Amino acid sequence: DGKVRPFDGDLDDYRQWVKEQGQKTESVEPSDEKISGPDAVNKKQMRQDAADRRKQLQPQRNKVKKLEQQMEKLDEEKTRLEEQLADNSLYSEENKDKLKPLLEQQAAVTQQLQDVEEQWLEASEVLEGLMISE
Repeated sequence: DGKVRPFDGDLDDYRQWVKEQGQKTESVEPSDEKISGPDAVNKKQMRQDAADRRKQLQPQRNKVKKLEQQMEKLDEEKTRLEEQLADNSLYSEENKDKLKPLLEQQAAVTQQLQDVEEQWLEASEVLEGLMISE
C-alpha cells in the first residue's frame, strides 16, 4: 500500500504472502471495466507522483552510476599495474628505474579507488534513504 513495514518471516514466507496478496487483488479488481471518477483521478495522481519521484531520484542515480563506472576503470587500471608488477625481471637492479614509477602509480590508483568507493557508498546510502522516504 505504498508503505514500509517490517515483515516477520523469511523469503519463502514473503513469497507466499505476495502470492496471496496478488490473488486477493485479482478477485477485488474489476476485470475489463474502465475506472472513472475519484479512482481514476487518484490513479492518475499516483502515476504523476511516481514520475515526479523518479525525476527527483534521477540525479542521485546518475551520480551512483558514474561512481560505479569510475570504480570499474580504476579497478582495471589497478589490475593492469599489478600484472606489470608481477613480472620478476622488473625487480632486477637494471630495471629499478621502471619499478619505482609503477609502484607510485599503483599506490595512487589504490588511493583513488578507495576514495571513489567511499563516495559511492555515501551516494548509495543517500539514494537508498531517498527511496525509502517516499
